[in-house]
Amino acid sequence: MKAGIWIDTVHLGSVSGIEEALKKLKDTGFSLIIPCVKDTDGLLDYHSKVGKIRDKFKNWDPLEKICEFASKLNLKVHPWLCVFTEGSSSKLIEKNQSLWLTDSEGKRDSRWVCAMNPEVQEYEYSLYEEILENYPVDGVHLDYIRTGPFCYCDYCNSRIKEKTGKSLFEIKPNETGRDFEIWMKWREKNITEFVGKVSKKAKELEKEVSAAVFRDYPSCVESQGQNWKDWVERKFVDYIIPMTYTNNLTLFKEYSKIHKMVTGDNAYLLEGIGRESSMSNLDKKQLEEQIKSIKEMNIEGVVIYSYSGLQESDFEIFKKYF
Repeated sequence: MKAGIWIDTVHLGSVSGIEEALKKLKDTGFSLIIPCVKDTDGLLDYHSKVGKIRDKFKNWDPLEKICEFASKLNLKVHPWLCVFTEGSSSKLIEKNQSLWLTDSEGKRDSRWVCAMNPEVQEYEYSLYEEILENYPVDGVHLDYIRTGPFCYCDYCNSRIKEKTGKSLFEIKPNETGRDFEIWMKWREKNITEFVGKVSKKAKELEKEVSAAVFRDYPSCVESQGQNWKDWVERKFVDYIIPMTYTNNLTLFKEYSKIHKMVTGDNAYLLEGIGRESSMSNLDKKQLEEQIKSIKEMNIEGVVIYSYSGLQESDFEIFKKYF
């Protein structure tokens, strides 16, 4: 069984902390390390020339050290970026405040940026490009690779008005279904094209692409513009990782069956297990039951969320199954 893990790079804290964590993960059967190098605040946990580096890491580069130790341990590294989220201190937002996602009442979000805006897409892509070209990584990881809430910013409104002749504020899902469909298709197309662009760059450099996606396919196509089945079929991603975070084993199994059917043989399916997440908090028995169910369904593996939420007893379970 393949085993990966999401790691909050800030949580590791030091060079010795990175080395210790990676050795422990290797010893317990993990093969894929997914370290967060851009959190939802938009600050970067690597030495970027594009964005703003987190103060904690200005004197040393955690991604460089992760790659160094992972190479010695034969662990794959896919740096993880929270794509279409930023914070007030991010370089993108400092440059242009109008890039925030805007709701139907004109209020700007404080985390999501407009995923449709070419300026946003170019900035986010440049971070992946920078990592792929300058670090000895095995691949890159896409997270928050979706729209977030519906955006009514000036850019989105003008583009949809060109396509439908109507303002976004005139389009209601149940009243003008055709215009709403045009809006939804446009959102989906823009997200998919971004994934394709990152994939193309990765493939040119013989690197892999993995993606954390919503568990509730196909409803996420409309709610988030995230048609991850299409990404799999077009071979944009090598690993698809649904965030199947739940305490309910029956629900976990049913989602996993759907994911297996949707993914087919076009990518590795690794189910995301939320050891401790916003939607789940598993005890030792629940954690083992979910891992065991993946093995019984002949699914390729799991990715655990996240390293900071693990307990010592969890590592005995990992040794048993990984």
